[in-house]
Amino acid sequence: MKGREDEGQSLISPEELADITARLSEHPFLKLPKGRLSVSQIEMYLRCARQYMLRYVRDEIRPPGVAMILGSSAHKAAEHTHHHIVDHKVPASEEEVLAAYSDCYELGLVDVPTKAKEDAEAFKVKDVGVELVKLYNKHHAPTVQPRVSPDGTRGIELKFEQDIAGVPMLGYIDLIDVNVPVGISETEYHMLQSRGVTVPEDMRTCVTDLKTKGKAASAGEIRDSLQLTVYSFVTGILAVRFDQMIKTKQPKVQRITDYRSPADHLWMQEIVRSVAMSISAGVFPPCNPVEWICSEKWCGYYSQCRGRKM
Repeated sequence: MKGREDEGQSLISPEELADITARLSEHPFLKLPKGRLSVSQIEMYLRCARQYMLRYVRDEIRPPGVAMILGSSAHKAAEHTHHHIVDHKVPASEEEVLAAYSDCYELGLVDVPTKAKEDAEAFKVKDVGVELVKLYNKHHAPTVQPRVSPDGTRGIELKFEQDIAGVPMLGYIDLIDVNVPVGISETEYHMLQSRGVTVPEDMRTCVTDLKTKGKAASAGEIRDSLQLTVYSFVTGILAVRFDQMIKTKQPKVQRITDYRSPADHLWMQEIVRSVAMSISAGVFPPCNPVEWICSEKWCGYYSQCRGRKM
């Protein structure tokens, strides 16, 4: 998804861009199991189309893993403190954000199998999340300023429903932050602020996704993130960022920023359209067996696919 001008030329030639644009102008009749796609659906299809079929076509839902519950609970805590910033100009108290995290975590455990709950307790998974939420609220939330539109819409868990390349898409953007130096260095940004100069909003706006991960994302991961490219496209914001809660032995929170180009947006549209057409055509091949996801440990549908007894 690179398409950078700083390497001399775009990875997509003008002729290819024109061809893609022409194909994207066509609007075939789509047959999507949920009537629309999301980034998570597209990413699942690209990882393993057979898994997508079992989950979204046959509607066979598997219980969430504890790691997913930790992630959604950390999101809930961040959402709470972001709204508090808008309402009160400062992050919520540590007590409040931990309560939001804990309530969501305990509710999420309801559908988790007993063995997974016991493992989570043994490895103190919840405690790791507590430390990450505390770190985010203390060191990162104070620098955040969620965007508030003239109509009062907040750039917090912002829902969008939009056709992309003729494909209905639904998603939620964690945060649109208007307090970051974009297009200028951080030193220049703070120097202008100290002199009372107001930096234009389009130079300090970034679309942000909060991640809980086992290790920090690489520059390549954020550069090629389909999710961030979709968010950039629907908002028109070129600066994108991961706020990462990293579940290492010593928990930490890190930010990594990148930018999107028109070529990135166009290539993303080609991916969205191609996946939608493949789903509509009923094409659901299993993934390559060497892929990490094709195992009993990582795929909840393994016993119905490669692992089924013949």
